[in-house]
Amino acid sequence: MGTRGFVGIKRKGKIGGKYNHYDSYYSRLGKEVVDVYFKNKFLPYLEEKDEEYDENAEFLYDGLFCEYAYVYDEDNDRLEIYRGFFNKPQVFSKGHIGNEEELYTHLIFIVDKKIHSKKDVLKAFEENEKANDDSFKEGTKPEQYPERKVINICDYCFKIIPVGKMYCSKECERNAMVREI
Repeated sequence: MGTRGFVGIKRKGKIGGKYNHYDSYYSRLGKEVVDVYFKNKFLPYLEEKDEEYDENAEFLYDGLFCEYAYVYDEDNDRLEIYRGFFNKPQVFSKGHIGNEEELYTHLIFIVDKKIHSKKDVLKAFEENEKANDDSFKEGTKPEQYPERKVINICDYCFKIIPVGKMYCSKECERNAMVREI
């Protein structure tokens, strides 16, 4: 069985891209996409992929089937990293009902090569792998976003923020609390 994913591009706020059936996890497709991003060759890379281009990026929002996603934000020259299988939605989430439970894709972190190095991104990927390994230990609750120990974003507006914070401002913190109610 494949680890399904999505590789796409965001232009003027609209995401389109291509489905990836096998090896979409961080240590395979993730490393490949990060390498391409840091070499400034994302567009040729996406064009080389054989899969059909999806202008609406519907697969990206399917939290049951889209396990990992990598979206190049062309307007801001950033790379957005997503993961699926979350029980609660984020602001943009549409969700997928599977086994009587709705599952969502979440934006995990955003890479900006003016701020982050390739090494930072790979370290963030490793944090997720380590957390997954630890989740099999008895009595251990898995972390939601272990990658944010290395590269962090605001839980409300998704701006890049320092590690250790949840929100970029008091306003975002208040808005997030209102959203939870």
